[in-house]
Amino acid sequence: MTLFPRIQLFEFMDLPWCPEWFRVYAQSFLVGLWNLSIPSISVSTFAAAASDTILENFPDLSSFTFVDLCTGAGGPTPLIESRLHNSLRQQGKSAVRFVLTDLYPALEQWRDIAAKHENITYVEEALDARNCKRIAGPGRKEGRMLTASFHHLDDETAIAVLGDAIWEADAFIIQEGVQRDITSLLTCLFGCLFYPLVYTLAAPQY
Repeated sequence: MTLFPRIQLFEFMDLPWCPEWFRVYAQSFLVGLWNLSIPSISVSTFAAAASDTILENFPDLSSFTFVDLCTGAGGPTPLIESRLHNSLRQQGKSAVRFVLTDLYPALEQWRDIAAKHENITYVEEALDARNCKRIAGPGRKEGRMLTASFHHLDDETAIAVLGDAIWEADAFIIQEGVQRDITSLLTCLFGCLFYPLVYTLAAPQY
């Protein structure tokens, strides 16, 4: 049951004056959330669920290059790429490709990701998702992907991003893990208040 209408607020790391160290830290612990599984509560990680959704809806997955818009520090993309790669390899199919992009490129993290995942590349320059020219190479279909980032956009920006995807790409994916209900509210409170503390204690080298 929806508890309240949509209200457009803001996140500190989206603001141009946000300190770089805070943006890197916030993006880093959000990556950790994608691979978090709580025994007896969830049997699958968020990244695994997102991967399964893609596999179910793209029968010609190997022909796609997915442009990950607003990717931050990479989000779940490396986890999704690994899961899709293993599934496609078992089927004897070639791998799907991913390109990381953002208005604030996290180049250090992206270089590390690209070094470990041969099917992931990135765009070094700042990229505005409202005006993203086609990136997929010749003979490749292009999918635009917004993973846990679409809620950052106000109505005008969201319309522009989707309009650009319709003109330039062959498909788009919007994956959000929350709704305006009590379960999502509690999940967000856990994610925003408790998990950063756990992450700081467990993985201080961000």
